[in-house]
Amino acid sequence: MKKIDPYTKEEFIPKRRNQIFANGKNKSDYHNEQAAILRDKRAKIDKKINSNHIILLQLLEKVNSIEIDEKILEGKGFFFNVYNHLVKHENRYVNAIYEFIIFKENNSNNIKIIRDDRF
Repeated sequence: MKKIDPYTKEEFIPKRRNQIFANGKNKSDYHNEQAAILRDKRAKIDKKINSNHIILLQLLEKVNSIEIDEKILEGKGFFFNVYNHLVKHENRYVNAIYEFIIFKENNSNNIKIIRDDRF
């Protein structure tokens, strides 16, 4: 029974019942192409998250927490619209980027950043 390779659309006779691609190269090329498409879709956000992470690493190089004015973070190029998860901190959910918890202090322009040892 012949099958159609989903990558090249060529017809082939499979050597195993569960064979999907005509050969290993087609299988590898297909999955590499799919991974590249996914990387491209994520790139815009991932670049901002990575940039934010670098800023946070530099700010908290020697300390585990800081309070910093929002304008200073903005001046360093921090993107306030991207985070990669939420963390429960002091009975509320706050934004986080990797091992750093980030939240605005009540009634101020200060941003509190804490290195979270759970990560």
